Amino acid sequence: MIPFYPVRCINCGLTRTSAHWENASRGGKIFIVCMWICIVLFVLHTMRDNTPRSTESPAQEGATPSAINPHESRLADLRKKKDGIIAQIAMEREMAKKLILDAANLSAQPFPDPDEHQFLLEAMDKESQRIAKLLESNKDIDAEIAQEEGEQPPNIGPTSTAKPQITSQPLPAPVQQPPTVDTQPTEPNPPAPPVEAAKPTSGVLCNGVISVPQNEELTFKNLPGERLKFTFDHNAWTPTITRQPDGTQSLVMRSIKPGIQTKCDMRWEIVQ
Repeated sequence: MIPFYPVRCINCGLTRTSAHWENASRGGKIFIVCMWICIVLFVLHTMRDNTPRSTESPAQEGATPSAINPHESRLADLRKKKDGIIAQIAMEREMAKKLILDAANLSAQPFPDPDEHQFLLEAMDKESQRIAKLLESNKDIDAEIAQEEGEQPPNIGPTSTAKPQITSQPLPAPVQQPPTVDTQPTEPNPPAPPVEAAKPTSGVLCNGVISVPQNEELTFKNLPGERLKFTFDHNAWTPTITRQPDGTQSLVMRSIKPGIQTKCDMRWEIVQ
């Protein structure tokens, strides 16, 4: 497949249309802009005159009653006018894009022509004004279309003279039954049993640095009343366990190592 490349100028490297515009003088550019405006006006005039005409003879038109609604005819004309304005807006926007591109290319040149730059600015200003007028006209046509659609009467179909008579008999009223009332006394729900907190099965008595001389004691209270197993240094401590009246146990650890005890690592757990 041979790719298609647009025809470009051998001198400036631009396409044919861009080369014509870039190499044209100020009068030539004015002529190109005027030519485009004339083309737009000619297209609009052609679209306006290209309206369908009736091919029926006057006798046929007098014989058959006209079924054309004036509101529908008015709406058709407004919509056709709106389509023409939308097409004109699209063409004017394309022309504005072309002017903006030409102004950018001119600004990129090392020595741009100030007269040409001023001409492009004026042309862009005129295009903006024309587009604004077309948008305003389009808005007015939208308002007229909305007004015509609001004033259009509803379509009324042919009414038949004979209407079927329908006799309806009243339905019997439904028999309402009295609501049943439960006379049995409701028993209050029993209170939920209190949830006991989980009791610990092991713990740490001490773990850190201490200062206990020989024959001094460390006392640990509120230990569980079950059978306990203690883990400690048997060469440094001697345990004494005492059961208290509230069911808990107390542990007394006596230091038997000469000097001062500086380390304590004691744990307990319940024997299963």
